[in-house]
Amino acid sequence: MLTHALDRLLHRPRTAIGAILMLHRVDTPDAEGIWYNQHLKMSPRTIEEMAAYAREHKCRFVSLDEMTDAIRRKRNVRRLIAVTLDDGYRDNYTNGLSLFRRLNIPYTVYVCTKMVEGEMLYWWDILEHLVLTNGRITLNDGRTFDCAAKEAKEQAFLDIREVILRLPQNDLLSHLRELFSNYSVDYRSGNDRLALTWEQIRELSKEPLATIGNHTCSHLAFSGCSDAEIREDIMRAADEMQEHAGVATRHFAYPFGEASAVSRHDMDLVKTLGFTTSATTNQDYVRYGTDPLELPRLFVTERNWKQVLDGIIAHC
Repeated sequence: MLTHALDRLLHRPRTAIGAILMLHRVDTPDAEGIWYNQHLKMSPRTIEEMAAYAREHKCRFVSLDEMTDAIRRKRNVRRLIAVTLDDGYRDNYTNGLSLFRRLNIPYTVYVCTKMVEGEMLYWWDILEHLVLTNGRITLNDGRTFDCAAKEAKEQAFLDIREVILRLPQNDLLSHLRELFSNYSVDYRSGNDRLALTWEQIRELSKEPLATIGNHTCSHLAFSGCSDAEIREDIMRAADEMQEHAGVATRHFAYPFGEASAVSRHDMDLVKTLGFTTSATTNQDYVRYGTDPLELPRLFVTERNWKQVLDGIIAHC
């Protein structure tokens, strides 16, 4: 404890000052669904409990701008928490707007603009449906995945997800049609109900607590893209957000930000595009020496939020 206090007093470069929480959806998980997909949802009630617990333990909710200002200025702060939501799901507005306003919590919504345009390939939802409705999945190349029991379904979802992330991303729909050629699949599923609308984004952009960020246009895994494709997808999202919502996005989050989907080369490329911050899915605390263009985040779910907060309380 004494060493930690001295680190804070002396502003040593790696002193942890807080964390960025990564959420996706503000909705109640389906207990019958695949957890690795359903864990993208946090219910409003759970978020309320999380906020109360955090404040009870002297945590302070701040915006991304406040967090990065603390990194740069090395101010003597601790237990800062910034809330982010990835993708741009409609429930961020329908459930989240009033919730975060009532809780007085700043938040950043990273929007994938293809979702807003109704052209998104929600392959993770499609995969969940396939796994839940089949006792066995056989891919076009003959690979077979047991889906008989719930535990097997959970594992099959993860295994097939990895296969999809390794596919060439520039024509993912064609590759998925081939991969799942043994099955009848609605590849437009979700486009009429899951995403924010431009009007909702415009309203969010006027909300003092909300910040709109860039999450690419197509949500492609960078591991399957060329430099030109990555740059074009990011800048297209920026242009669309400016054109349709009048928002200039200064904050970026990688789609599928884990190490297997984003390389050091990809991160260096994004650093040339002029963003104030870039958020990864690397699990760590924010420290005085953290690069704002390589921000770590902690993934919070219905099941782990207290464990995550206890870590922040203990280390920051």
